[in-house]
Amino acid sequence: MASEAARVASEAAQRKATAQAAATREAAREAAIRCHQRKTVADNLYRSGQYQRAVAEYGKITNDPRCTVQLKVVTLWNRSSALKELEQYNSVINDCKSVLMLCTPGDTYYGKTHHRLAGMYRKLEQWHSADSHYSACIESTANLVEKFQVVAEQNSCVSEKDRKEFKKKMSEQNEEFRKAMREDRAKWEFEGSGGSGGLLGNSNSNHRAVLGVGDKASEGEIKSAYRKLALKFHPDKNRAPGARQRFDEIQAAYNALK
Repeated sequence: MASEAARVASEAAQRKATAQAAATREAAREAAIRCHQRKTVADNLYRSGQYQRAVAEYGKITNDPRCTVQLKVVTLWNRSSALKELEQYNSVINDCKSVLMLCTPGDTYYGKTHHRLAGMYRKLEQWHSADSHYSACIESTANLVEKFQVVAEQNSCVSEKDRKEFKKKMSEQNEEFRKAMREDRAKWEFEGSGGSGGLLGNSNSNHRAVLGVGDKASEGEIKSAYRKLALKFHPDKNRAPGARQRFDEIQAAYNALK
């Protein structure tokens, strides 16, 4: 009798767990539908030029804890587009940084988010930060080329002509990035030499710009940004031209803010 009662209780518990799991899946499905519906509304507002309302609608999606990571990435990107139209560049930067926290170097949005960040820092005349994100763009392009080559080797439908055209396109894109970097470096070198007291000056704001953090960033945020950049540009790991100079600038900026 005891074993029979235990069996009945176990089966009842299993049925309850199955029902709860089904209810959870259904709730998640309904939440996903609502988020996508909201995104459609926000996208339509954006397309019609109602950028402020679009930003508000996108915010409802990103604040929903049931929103999937993939949808949140797309929504943050779209909201940054609306904020860009409103010329709220610091808010664009914040959204783009949130996108990067959810992405990996191989993701679709990784490279173009760095590209947008570079453009925003250019708008704000923060040349060092722009340079850092252009470098990330070049790195992302290299990853894309590598992935394309792997896919091409596995797929006989990809012709040699297609491979060459893709590599050429990526090469031209990288040259545009490098051109922008040369222009930005010329500007910060001019400012640092006394042209207009720019990013290589001695103010805390300038040092924070080198690390890519805002004037209100906490000590912990500054340290985190420093570690991330120092690891990326450390001469032992990064042999790219200008990496050593970039590392020294990062080190000097952090030491000045400690």
